[in-house]
Amino acid sequence: MSSTRAGTPRLDGRTAVVTGGTDGIGFETARRLAARGARVVVTGRDPAKGGRAAAALREAATGDGGASFLSADFASQAEVRDLAARVDREVDRLDVFVSNAGAWFADPELTDDGVEATFAVNHLAPFLLVNLLSDRLRETAAEAGEARVVVVSSELHRNARMEFRKLRSVHEVTGRGAYARSKLANVLFTFEAAERLRGTGVTANCLHPGAVLGTSLSREYGGAVRAAVSVLDTLPDSFTSRFAKTVSEGADTPVYLAASPEVEGVTGEYFVDRAVERPSATARDERTRRRLWTVSADLTALSPAEQIPPRPDDDAGTAGGNRSQ
Repeated sequence: MSSTRAGTPRLDGRTAVVTGGTDGIGFETARRLAARGARVVVTGRDPAKGGRAAAALREAATGDGGASFLSADFASQAEVRDLAARVDREVDRLDVFVSNAGAWFADPELTDDGVEATFAVNHLAPFLLVNLLSDRLRETAAEAGEARVVVVSSELHRNARMEFRKLRSVHEVTGRGAYARSKLANVLFTFEAAERLRGTGVTANCLHPGAVLGTSLSREYGGAVRAAVSVLDTLPDSFTSRFAKTVSEGADTPVYLAASPEVEGVTGEYFVDRAVERPSATARDERTRRRLWTVSADLTALSPAEQIPPRPDDDAGTAGGNRSQ
């Protein structure tokens, strides 16, 4: 799959936030958006690394493009809330929010907030950010005609169940199981956000980028990640081709969803290699996605006023089908 396929327009005047944008898929996504003229804000934990990434992104930028870095530890809800406030102060519009930051803990642990860390970093952090930045997204959509939320999930979501009682525990939880559960949460959250944002001009879609070794996730938690990916060696090429990818290839679908006119108005979908695919039955379950939203709001102490409100006709229709705004 080529990373230079046609169809991505100029993005001058637009602003994008890319979490986990200091290396790997996130950096490559941010680089391509900046190269097309977007102003990009990338996030990460390491200020020194973030400064270097922002400098490299500014060099890659063309037209109105530019880049800045904001630091935050996604395992800390206080830092995530502070990040949302800083983004809101720094940007006067938000056209694209790419949730790319992720972690794989070989040995599950609890955060200081008392939540299993993989779930906290991979799901609760973007859940908080999208909700807290939703006013900015809606304002931009009202002025520009659209805004987009892009969530990086994984095909591993198919192996997971939403075991709500285990979210504050590390007992009977493996690193791989916790990661798969967090990726299922990504899909469920995307579909519920898409439903709540329907009619506002803000779309929300998620994707599987492929297993991209060489990212910070694979380096920090390399043993666990490589062990999981090694299983693919026993499977047919027709199956593994959707997993094993270079960083450049892994960024293709995130950039496509962030910028391509081909998906304008498309929302509440799961993509693999730019194509809509049907996620797991659990990921499509309306009751589960709504429960996850409620539980996530409770775990993050997100007040009703801070949340994207449900649609008045929320009982009508479900997310996860082929729909547009």
